Amino acid sequence: MNQYNVFIDSAKSVKKALFDSMELVAKESVIRRVMYEDLGMRYRKVVPVALHSNSEKNLVLRQQFALKMIELLLDGKTLLNVDETWIGMSDFRRRKW
Repeated sequence: MNQYNVFIDSAKSVKKALFDSMELVAKESVIRRVMYEDLGMRYRKVVPVALHSNSEKNLVLRQQFALKMIELLLDGKTLLNVDETWIGMSDFRRRKW
């Protein structure tokens, strides 16, 4: 599933994919154990990142911002940051393997 960039959200989805593609029946506990112990996968929260966040343009803009911020801090200025990126989110529980 990973080689096709399929979102693996649960052992149940892997179980269904195994049955659909190969008609293979497996217990969810066995699937979880194989993913954890044999494949080194962990069940973690997904960190939402914008599609453009690591584009060349945004990397340059962040670097320019950091240089300007350092300059302002060295001049003794106080900076306030208000992060409103979380406001549009409605589900904080999304996890995946």
